[in-house]
Amino acid sequence: MAIPSGSGSEILKRVQSNGNSNTQVNILTVDTLHIVTVLSIVICNIPATNHTFDILVSPGGSGACFLMPTTSISGASSFVWNDRLVMTAADILKISSTSTDFELYVSYIDQNWEN
Repeated sequence: MAIPSGSGSEILKRVQSNGNSNTQVNILTVDTLHIVTVLSIVICNIPATNHTFDILVSPGGSGACFLMPTTSISGASSFVWNDRLVMTAADILKISSTSTDFELYVSYIDQNWEN
């Protein structure tokens, strides 16, 4: 993706997911000519038992870059990731958890450079 030189837009957005499986889930895929800056990820473990989760990015849609591998979360509690993360075209934000009952909330800035 070339460095944008024209006018575009920046929009605050969010995505929310109610996880009901313990498999890897695609949360956010970046479109062509977009740059996404993830502001925060909140993971809420609903059951009273402890579980683990992974936060990862697939750069360009392939491979895996683990940002938070096998992180423990106590039962009936939340985890907040508030480091900034920049993603470009075809990058995919993914979450996996050993819990079958968790909630996820991601807030981000979507920079759109389409004509």
